[in-house]
Amino acid sequence: MIAATVNRWISYALLGIGVALIAFGAYLGLFAWANDGLIAGVRLFGTCAAFGGGLAIAGLAFRFAAAAHAKGGPRRWWIQLLVVVIGYVAFGLAAWSSSFLDRI
Repeated sequence: MIAATVNRWISYALLGIGVALIAFGAYLGLFAWANDGLIAGVRLFGTCAAFGGGLAIAGLAFRFAAAAHAKGGPRRWWIQLLVVVIGYVAFGLAAWSSSFLDRI
């Protein structure tokens, strides 16, 4: 039961930080677009949105793990491992897209 609570707390934290990062990226992107042009705005917003999206995806995955732990299913630890893999892939894609945006 404690694993469900910890996963739920991690989920809330990651979702909150992810949404805040996306909103901050929108602000930075609009500011850069107004001062330096569209490409600079897309780079800043895209980078922040990619990492914010990665955090949000990892947060949603932790929410599924919390539900699995709350039910006490036999596969709950495999789901927990899958959550870690999903987070790893999400951040890898965010880093790749950030690098891609840097090359534009």
